[in-house]
Amino acid sequence: VIQSVDVDFRDVFHFRLGAELVANDWLIVRGGYAFRTSAVPDQSDETTNLVDSNKHVFSIGAGFTFGQAPEELSDEAKASEGRAETMEEALVDASFDLDVFLQYHFHESVSADKPAGDPVGDWDADGGLFNVGFSLTARF
Repeated sequence: VIQSVDVDFRDVFHFRLGAELVANDWLIVRGGYAFRTSAVPDQSDETTNLVDSNKHVFSIGAGFTFGQAPEELSDEAKASEGRAETMEEALVDASFDLDVFLQYHFHESVSADKPAGDPVGDWDADGGLFNVGFSLTARF
């Protein structure tokens, strides 16, 4: 028997703000903040146990450029229209970008006072999550 449950999800609100500072020709520094409301209604006196809360996300990052910028290619590279014949020729004018970031997701406290006889019972939840990542781009 499949039972349908009406959860009555709410509309959510998202706010994001970010900034990027070009420190010099090889370094870019980034930072940001995001806020997201929860779509899950209060779970007290409900038959469901959907654990979700408002979230705050803080992020920092940096971008590093190594090698030649595309606009600074040698005359030989421009004349060959990007067709290097050897790996050495390709690497002479290559450039690499390394982007790294760190995020912290803070989940506000949420709790539910469940009715007597609920198999899960009352609960409280909160927490945080770290997210780390990078990307490497190569241009030949």
